[in-house]
Amino acid sequence: MTLSRRAAIGAGLASAAISAAPLAAQPRNPGQTLRAGLLQDMSGAYRDISGPTSVVCARQAIREFQADSPDFGVDLLVADHQNKSDVGLAIARQWFDRDNVDVVLGVSNSALAIALKPVVEQKDKVHINTSAATSALTSEYCSLLMRPSLS
Repeated sequence: MTLSRRAAIGAGLASAAISAAPLAAQPRNPGQTLRAGLLQDMSGAYRDISGPTSVVCARQAIREFQADSPDFGVDLLVADHQNKSDVGLAIARQWFDRDNVDVVLGVSNSALAIALKPVVEQKDKVHINTSAATSALTSEYCSLLMRPSLS
């Protein structure tokens, strides 16, 4: 029996979902809120593919999540990195240091995503890259916790 590509991917996703089930949607402490920062290009070259539309999508996802998990709060902060790494890093540092942001989402600039890695690790926070695209993010700049095992 041969296994189709679709079946293999489906089996992998199903096993990941089953193994992650005990971790699903449980707040760290009752009443706490997850603070997420969406850091995208809102005014430059990538505005049309990752800017305001990503904000609408993130807000919709939060509404849908909170309908199923009303006890788990999610706050969304949004900022424009202006397609500049230094601007994006300054925003992320401010979010971590002053605004108690737990996770940075988006980051449609590969140079910023790479530069953000040591800051995220130093602050013990999370970056979920949803739009920066360089193979370096899945190799030498991939987090050790998320890097797939090749053995």
